[in-house]
Amino acid sequence: MCSRVVFTCFKALESLGDRITGAAGPFFVAFAVILISLGTVCFFDVIIPSLMWPLISGPICVLIALNLWMHYFYAITVPPGFADDPPVTDSARACGHISLIIL
Repeated sequence: MCSRVVFTCFKALESLGDRITGAAGPFFVAFAVILISLGTVCFFDVIIPSLMWPLISGPICVLIALNLWMHYFYAITVPPGFADDPPVTDSARACGHISLIIL
């Protein structure tokens, strides 16, 4: 009897936490984009002019900044999973469920 009440309470708290984090997610993504943008602008405004050989190291710094941006882009657009998971078909996405394919 007591364990049933505890599990019900925990499920209610879990659903509340899911709703709160789901609602706060877009704000954190926007905040991260703003911070990464400011960091990139400050880097190219402060660091690039002070480099010893800016024509040689400048393109490398641009590649590093693009690498940072692309990793964040992939982090927010690629669905979670493992490298050995089978690819998800469009029909499974449309139905709202993903079936496991066992080879």
